[in-house]
Amino acid sequence: MLDKKKQELIFKAYKKKKKINLIITSVVFATAFFALWYSNNKELFSNETLRSIIPYGICIIAIGGLVASYFNWRCPVCKQSLGRITAMNQNVCRRCGTKLQ
Repeated sequence: MLDKKKQELIFKAYKKKKKINLIITSVVFATAFFALWYSNNKELFSNETLRSIIPYGICIIAIGGLVASYFNWRCPVCKQSLGRITAMNQNVCRRCGTKLQ
């Protein structure tokens, strides 16, 4: 059984990881929204250089977000993946059984 201080540190670490994942998810969705808007408003981006750079930037942000989320969404104790990001309200780690919130 974990002592109260260590359990509080685990709760804080999980809460921080959850917050980071929410930020990452928001950035990726905002980027996807921008990509959709960009694809429908090409007349606003008349500069050919800018039009060729934006899709690369969108891809880099999306892939970077996925990679950052993959490395962030891990159990604070056993460091194993917490599973799908959509299951962000887990009470316990499914690998080691540590209480997360």
